[in-house]
Amino acid sequence: MHRKTKAIKQKQKRKQKTTPATQLVPSPYPPYPDKKTWARLVNQRELILRDLIFSMVSGDKNVVGQLIQRYGVYEVQYMVHRHYENSIRPSFLLDEATVYRHYRQLYAQFGAGKPFLSYQEYNTTTEEEVKGMKQTLEKLLGFSKATKVKESVRLQHLIYATDITPPAVPPKPDNFAASTPQAYGPALQPLLQIGWQLDETALKPYLSNRAKWAKVLPELTQMAIDPGLVNGWPGEKASWAPYHALNVLAYVRDPEPAAALLALLQMENDWLTDRLPEVWAKMGPEAAVPLWAELEALAYGDDKLAVLVAGLLNMAQSHRSQTKETVYRFSRLLENSPAEQADLNAYLVFALDEIGDDTAVPVIEKALDEGRINRRIIGRDNIKLLGATFDWE
Repeated sequence: MHRKTKAIKQKQKRKQKTTPATQLVPSPYPPYPDKKTWARLVNQRELILRDLIFSMVSGDKNVVGQLIQRYGVYEVQYMVHRHYENSIRPSFLLDEATVYRHYRQLYAQFGAGKPFLSYQEYNTTTEEEVKGMKQTLEKLLGFSKATKVKESVRLQHLIYATDITPPAVPPKPDNFAASTPQAYGPALQPLLQIGWQLDETALKPYLSNRAKWAKVLPELTQMAIDPGLVNGWPGEKASWAPYHALNVLAYVRDPEPAAALLALLQMENDWLTDRLPEVWAKMGPEAAVPLWAELEALAYGDDKLAVLVAGLLNMAQSHRSQTKETVYRFSRLLENSPAEQADLNAYLVFALDEIGDDTAVPVIEKALDEGRINRRIIGRDNIKLLGATFDWE
């Protein structure tokens, strides 16, 4: 559901490795505020966010200074950094996995006493909660001064409150069902202990010896796709090991595991597939071979084929030797793809437009004229190859 919006609203952002370099003022928390103060701070931060977004849209450089004068340096810096972190997306094609992982992170830290939502339950709850966003929207637009914070089953009310909310790690319930993970040797034990902290600093101490990891490549690959870990309890550190294993595979840069990682496309609870394009690209052009085979065989539904499109796009952008072939094969797929695959066709158009090779223009024009592209995802007015100049990046 997150993906079905105009492409220009989430144009592919090159994933940046670090947050802005500004040194954060030390947090005054803990001690944590009482409930009344907590609610006041959350509402205050929503207003700061509103004004920050306004400043980005309007180009008014004075807004940040004014906010600092009103709310203090820490509050404004916290919101700038959190908004930056939450807005990073590898690609609009892969948004749903990213969003579900953010929920999983919040739940791992603050989920005690609350139900854990599966991927499907999360998406269903999203649709229900969006219908009830009138109060929040009115507040952000300045039409309401409501002070109560409406709790979200998806923990959305905590996105900008992680520093003022006491940790509440959820214990695994007796009725939680997941397969038993594989056993792993000593070399991989550190990855089972890092937990939900997914920034580079958490993994960096283990990325100093590529040869060491290359020796355990099959075991590392298994960890990345282990259903017992991928579907594990988020409150347990080991359940986050697949994410760290994927990053180590990217560090190793060996294309051998590329095909095995396709198993993640079939996982019921998807919080990892948005990482695959970057990992595959780091493995090099050889990793593209199984991706093309699966894409051209239409081996999955359109939503999962989007991951392959994004992976091959990333490959073409990272390895220029792949660009010409990628444009040709994407164009051929688009030319022969029926209207029943309008979503896939839209993803192909997006990818061709990102590459920017005008040899794809006739195929794109034809697909648009024949109504074979889902225009809720991308339309003529969003395609730079067809003369669009407006870009939300």
